[in-house]
Amino acid sequence: MKMQIVFRPWAAIVSVVALTGLISGCVPAMEGEETTRVPPAQRVDPPATPITAPSIDAEQTLSTEDYAGQVVLLDFWAPWSEQSVEELAQMADLQREFGEHGFTVVGMVIERGEPDEIRAKLEGREFAYPVMIASAEMLRPYGSRAIPTRVLLDASGEVAGTFPGSVSFDELRQEIKQLLDGLQP
Repeated sequence: MKMQIVFRPWAAIVSVVALTGLISGCVPAMEGEETTRVPPAQRVDPPATPITAPSIDAEQTLSTEDYAGQVVLLDFWAPWSEQSVEELAQMADLQREFGEHGFTVVGMVIERGEPDEIRAKLEGREFAYPVMIASAEMLRPYGSRAIPTRVLLDASGEVAGTFPGSVSFDELRQEIKQLLDGLQP
């Protein structure tokens, strides 16, 4: 009896994507993973821990503290996550829509390697908002390991909501509007 080995390219691709996610400590969002919204009256945690990391733009460092007093959407994404990459344009739309009203998207790209290697991998992509080179450890305090995950911070730096996996951008837009309305005198 002769055994035949069959190579299936799609299986190899799926395996590589899954292994990359596991190595980085992140996993694709699971169906049913819950979105968490915290009403202002119930926010008792201290503000989110400031994150400082290298920027993808140059040899500079960015910090979430740079956006104090603004509503901030931290977008944890990875180049190996098809969903993350597909939603980058919608993140840019949010930045364009609300950027002049006290809102900023801060991209948090999770990728293994040295900052220069990561910058090279992302070369040619244009972003309408600042992007930091993040790590999976930066995501864990927000209670998610899913990629993508969005963390919405209010103007005082407190977590207003955590959105793992697929998100309704209409819902997210409403959450942002509510927080921005709270900034109006």
